[in-house]
This record gives sequence, C-alpha cells and structure tokens, in this order.
Amino acid sequence: MKKTALVLAGFMLAGAALSLTGCDNGGSIGKIDGNFKNEATKEQIYAATTDINMNQSFDTANGFGLELNTEFDFSVNTKTTYQNQTGESKVSGDLNAEYKFTAALPEGEQVPVFLGAGNFGMNMKMNNKIAGANTTTETKASANMYNDSQYVYLDAKFSDTPMTVKFSIEDLLGQIGGNGQLPGLPGEDELLPAPQAVGEATEGEDASDSENGTEYNLSTVLTKMQEQGFKVYLDTSKGVKVKVSTSQDMVNRILSQIELEVPTDALEFSACVFDIYMAFGEDGKFTQVGIDIDIAVSVDLEIEGAATSTSLTMKGGVSLKTYAGTVTLPEGIANDDKYELKSFN
Repeated sequence: MKKTALVLAGFMLAGAALSLTGCDNGGSIGKIDGNFKNEATKEQIYAATTDINMNQSFDTANGFGLELNTEFDFSVNTKTTYQNQTGESKVSGDLNAEYKFTAALPEGEQVPVFLGAGNFGMNMKMNNKIAGANTTTETKASANMYNDSQYVYLDAKFSDTPMTVKFSIEDLLGQIGGNGQLPGLPGEDELLPAPQAVGEATEGEDASDSENGTEYNLSTVLTKMQEQGFKVYLDTSKGVKVKVSTSQDMVNRILSQIELEVPTDALEFSACVFDIYMAFGEDGKFTQVGIDIDIAVSVDLEIEGAATSTSLTMKGGVSLKTYAGTVTLPEGIANDDKYELKSFN
C-alpha cells in the first residue's frame, strides 16, 4: 500500500513546491478552516499524528467515494515598448470542475466496480492592442465527464466544436505514470524513507501494526518535510487538521533549481498564498485534502531593446474530500457508438 502513502504525500509536495511564504489565506474551496496560528514542533507532530497510518488512512472495507472540486480565476497582462511603439495584451479567464467517484466490490464478485461523473467549464478572453488596433477573441469550453471500470467518457464542446470521445483507463494511467518529481524537492526516499518493520520505531516515534508489516505514519512524513524546510501547522481540536507551507530558504532552493526564462530575482510578488491542507477524522481516517492559491507576481525586463512589463494573477483552489453518495452514468453509455475510442499512441 505504499502507493496510498505516496498519493497523499505527493499531493502535499505538489502544492508545497510553489508555496512562497506564510501569507494570509486565499480563502478558496481548497482551504480547510482551522487554528493554524503557531508552527508545530516535532514533538507536537509526533503526539498528534503518530497514530495516523497513511497505508490505512482510507476506509475501503465497503468501498469508498471521493469528490473533487476545482475553481480558478487568472489573468496575464503584458505591455511591451519598442522604438516608441507600445503593444499591450491581456488574457483573463476562469475554470471550474467537479467530479464524484465511487469504488465498490459487489457481493460475491472479485473485481471492484468504478463509477465517476462530473463536469468541466472554462472561459478565456484575449485582448491585443497594437499600433492603435484592438482585437479581442473569446474561447469557451465545457464538458460532461464520466467513467466506468474500463473507460473515461468525454462529451465536450470547444467554442462551437463538439467532441464526443472515450479513453481507455489503462492507457490514461500509463500516460500519467512516472516519478513526477519536481526540481528542488526532496525525492521519495527523503520524504518516505525505508519503511520500518512493525515494532521498530525511530527516536520519538511509536510503531504501530500494519497489514503488510511496514508503516508510513503521517508523523514520519510531516517531520521529514519539516527537516527539508517546510513549515507544518496543526489543529487537533477535532480530529487532526494539517497545513503545510514553505520557508523562504526552501523557496530560494526551489527557484534556483528551476530553469526559468526570467531571472528569479526579477520576480516581485504582491500576493503569495499557496497552502496545502489535510484533514483526518478522530478515527485517523482521511476526510479531505486541499490546495489554496492566491498569487500575484510581476516582472520588468528588457530583451533585445524592448522593454516588457508582465503581471500575472491566479486565485482559486482544489478540494478532494470523501463522498458517501452514489454515482449514476447515462443509460447505455458503455455501448453508445457516439463515443469514439481514442488512443494516446
């Protein structure tokens, strides 16, 4: 069950990679409310999270369900001056998505049944002003999405162009595989060191039984992240809520190892929220994870005689939580010929 632990830890790392400081909260759907005023010590982390075994944090005995929600607003403004001529462009838009997923093992069956349904929407507007001439283009996209145990189905519309396709889940998983490690971040071996045998504990840590004789307690992951430069905050008033941010040293280390098109010291941030949240119930079972984003950054550069000023803003978040409802697919979708099978090859 190592993959279960890596999914949770990887989600935290993906957001922490872009965390810029312990700024005010962005307030999006990714935020989990809690008392995160003071940074947790290693002793507090052990006391609160040692009993949360990430190998067993999902209650899957009778199947499980997950609900994903995403919403973002963004804009990019660019102004370029060259030989007394000025050009301006502005791109703005929003996107949102929601998806519900369930997995269940029918009585007497050996293979689980997977079902999912949701939707996606995006609006984008681009305005260019060059030599006094204005041009504006708009793009809209929307889709209904479904999955069963074999395929992902997409009934989409991009501007005025419809697209009805399906993809093999096996092919899709193959496309998103790989280690996915981000530059400047601790690797799997640093974040999740060789698992302990049951009964074998490191200093300050309690061992707990595990189905396969190894364990990945949340305390191990959080303290390793803390040692790598991340900041950890806890709220233990009801269950355990976790907030993860980065230190400035960690930010500098990440930026120094990413090959950006602009010098990192030219970036000026006026808003810099990128926080990762996790929540577990009083029984130690996973209930929610989220990313909360509010970023505003600008940069002024001169390239080949052209002075360019660019600003970017992004606000929104991602929320993944447990779901106890049911999922219903359109009747007969598995045999519907309108969904054209597509391959990634």
